[in-house]
Amino acid sequence: MARRTLATVRFGVLCATCASVVRAACAAPMPMVWPAPGAQGVARDAQPRGAAALQLFGPLGLPVPGVLRRDAHGARFDSARPLSPCTRYTLRVGGATQHFTTACSRWQRPRQIDTRAHARQSVFGASGAQVVALGDGELVAAWSQRDHRHQSIQVSAYNPDTDSWSAPRRVDAGGSDATLPVLAAGARGAWAAWSQVRNGRDAIVVAHRRRGAWSAPRRVDGGGVLRGDATDAQLAVSGGGLVALAWQQRAAGHGAIGAAVRRNGIWGAALRLDRGAAGSYAPTLAALPDGFVAAWQRGRGAAASIVLARFAHGRWSAPQRVSVRGGAGSPTLAAAPDGGFALAWVRGGRIVVRRFDSRQRAAPARSLSGRSASDPALAFDPAGDLFAVWQQGRRRSRIVARRLDVARDRWSPVRELDAAALRSAGNPVLGVDAVGNAACAWYQDGPRGLQVHAARYDASSARWGAATRLSDARSTVQATLPALAVDSAGGFTVVWQQFNAWRDVVMVSRMP
Repeated sequence: MARRTLATVRFGVLCATCASVVRAACAAPMPMVWPAPGAQGVARDAQPRGAAALQLFGPLGLPVPGVLRRDAHGARFDSARPLSPCTRYTLRVGGATQHFTTACSRWQRPRQIDTRAHARQSVFGASGAQVVALGDGELVAAWSQRDHRHQSIQVSAYNPDTDSWSAPRRVDAGGSDATLPVLAAGARGAWAAWSQVRNGRDAIVVAHRRRGAWSAPRRVDGGGVLRGDATDAQLAVSGGGLVALAWQQRAAGHGAIGAAVRRNGIWGAALRLDRGAAGSYAPTLAALPDGFVAAWQRGRGAAASIVLARFAHGRWSAPQRVSVRGGAGSPTLAAAPDGGFALAWVRGGRIVVRRFDSRQRAAPARSLSGRSASDPALAFDPAGDLFAVWQQGRRRSRIVARRLDVARDRWSPVRELDAAALRSAGNPVLGVDAVGNAACAWYQDGPRGLQVHAARYDASSARWGAATRLSDARSTVQATLPALAVDSAGGFTVVWQQFNAWRDVVMVSRMP
């Protein structure tokens, strides 16, 4: 499959020599747009009643970025990114408006991307698969896999020109167990971080991929005030090229939150973000245009609350409590396109969300769910509206979603995404593309055991589609823990770990 080309829209004054279909288009007040081949190799031609301004809009009413070029024969609009599949666009030429919908695609058959060399040897199991999209259409996946002696961090890259994944390669330094990889991407490539045993304790290690090559791994938690085991790394890359890591680290018999930031190509010293005697746990991290925001759980049980700190102008702020005390945990963050962010957590079995604007002013906290809710995930669309998904229920857990219309300050009704005929579902992950389409993936129990499913939100109709099974039930009875990435062309990619009757392997499916 070739890399998706950018959209081109052409128009000009051609009525004097055109065929009848073109003359009819010239005489009509609306432009003629043809053909409609879909998101791959997209081209659009319009013949209005004269040369005029041309604009292309996505389903949220936002203009598609691009360049309008004029010459003696008319004009041409070259979009800055490929058009998303299965999406309704609006073309405005002067005062005329025309709509077209790009072709829809389906989820591809799953393929294995970890090494097949030891596919039937149980000791080489893989786990913790993650995936991230780079701006040029590439994808990078990472996971932890047993080698002959230790757990290692393996990576594979997707090439959109050849529709292929590279052979897995090891990026950790070796010599000790490396687990729990996380990924992030920015303008200068991809970053991977993980937890690895160093000098008898777990440390946080990071590596950078640029122009297809990985740097040597570097430890970032050492040399600071925290000396205990470090794990649960969180990684983010800001628009300004800053890179941040946050993690949980043991200190004085309880949890603490460590962080390090890379500025001007240099990692700063590891710092402790939390304060006070209460333990701190479950960090989460998001990138802002000029820095980062980190949040975590402070305390346990009836004393637990959610606090956050911001990194701006080269320093972290003091922690700020943003929830009421009592039973708060499982925080998660999402950055908004205007420089604000949203923070969700679980309190008393309910999902609570609080939004912060670009000046970091906080809106009141809102409860989104009834009791028995867990595992929230958040994502903003380009218009600043907010998606929230989570796991709901006790006897049969479901995957549900709501969407906030920010302009109206109104949340949509709860929508169940999972397959209603199957049993319990869990571990929802969420992503939104550049025009407002979204995808959610999860695992769900059924007649063939645990399988990975996904549903897509269509921004054009403002509706969620039906659940689709991504894993192949003929080859596994245990497909779990999906991760999701969204590429610049509106494609969704899901990776997961799956049992192949001998060991856990890493599988991937894409909706390009």
